[in-house]
Amino acid sequence: MKKIVSLLAAALMLGSVSAFAQKVGVEAGFGFSTTTFDYTLGKTSLDMSGLSVGMNYEMPIGTSGLNFMPGIVFTYFSKNDANVHVPVIDYTLQAKLSESYLSIPLDVNFRLNLGEGIDALVYAGPTLSMGLTANARETATSMNYDIYDGALKNFTRYGRFDVLVGGGLGLELYDMLRFTVGYDYGLINRNSGSTSSLLEIHRSQFKVGVAYLF
Repeated sequence: MKKIVSLLAAALMLGSVSAFAQKVGVEAGFGFSTTTFDYTLGKTSLDMSGLSVGMNYEMPIGTSGLNFMPGIVFTYFSKNDANVHVPVIDYTLQAKLSESYLSIPLDVNFRLNLGEGIDALVYAGPTLSMGLTANARETATSMNYDIYDGALKNFTRYGRFDVLVGGGLGLELYDMLRFTVGYDYGLINRNSGSTSSLLEIHRSQFKVGVAYLF
């Protein structure tokens, strides 16, 4: 009987520790997005900046010190004075651009306790990304283009889905605040247009964030 009681007590203690180790984070951040266009005659790129908001949930993976942290993030990027040169037709797009994405990061992290309620984190993993909007308003003509539904100047059309891989570093304070910095690179060719001169489109992003934990 004493053994049973002891086992039950141990199970309850482990369960309480595991429950305590699970954390929900509400995060806001700032980032830079770079879209690279690979043409037959060369490459060009588009840099944008923006904000993100999201949530994540951290749970331990056994007793290995690793944690699984899935999340959901909405990101909005924009650039008011974009100049993107298309080498094939020697055309420079001058426009106001905006893009938004809904992403699901599936990170695994490892944390190292530095003492005094401070943890350092290293994380890595894939991010599933779906493009919600991508719009361009051309400066010269004030024409509006949806880069998903219609070809922009007959040379660019985005595919909506991407898988990014990356990682980063973090610092967690007193189980209350988590600061992160990271980088992701898109693996999928997002070029869904029919123009043969445009070979591939890939997007990468650099991001910093702060999360409130509870």
